[in-house]
Amino acid sequence: MKKVVLPFVVIIFLLLVFLPFFKLQESAKKESERIEFVGNEEYLDFLLDKLKSSRKSIKIVMFDIWFNFSDQKMNKLKDLLAEKSKEVEIKAIVDDGSFLGDKEMNQRISVCKFLSSLGVETKLDSYNYLTHAKFVLIDDKCVLIGSTNWSWYSFNVNKETNVFVCSSQISDGFKKFFDDIWKEGRYCL
Repeated sequence: MKKVVLPFVVIIFLLLVFLPFFKLQESAKKESERIEFVGNEEYLDFLLDKLKSSRKSIKIVMFDIWFNFSDQKMNKLKDLLAEKSKEVEIKAIVDDGSFLGDKEMNQRISVCKFLSSLGVETKLDSYNYLTHAKFVLIDDKCVLIGSTNWSWYSFNVNKETNVFVCSSQISDGFKKFFDDIWKEGRYCL
């Protein structure tokens, strides 16, 4: 009887020891390859959570960024960018607004300078085109992309839709896109 029980005890022991390891690998794969809808109600909290979890880099492309300092939500974003810029590389590309006129262009230059003062390396896009894209690439692995600009209207009034994607096939494309327009962009200072 002892000879029969011993193999079962060993098998159960091995399952108890190694099963959590296999489940951990499975959950890591799910985390590295995932897609999630992010509506405008949860966008800012979701974004803040992802920015906090970044370990290497944050790359931002926004058509429009406009901070309303009376909005506590936007102040949280501003404060987090300043804090994270001490830990990770943060780069932002903002459309220069030249297609929208001098007033809009001057506002975009002000935003560019403000982001730079927070420690975010910031460029305006090329004069040759309008950058209407809106995405945040986290650690070159995951991207939050959609219709949301970083503005009071997008965070509080508009109906926006976004998708968070962790996929090397997708993130590689966004990294290349970012790098290409970064090379063409110009510093605002």
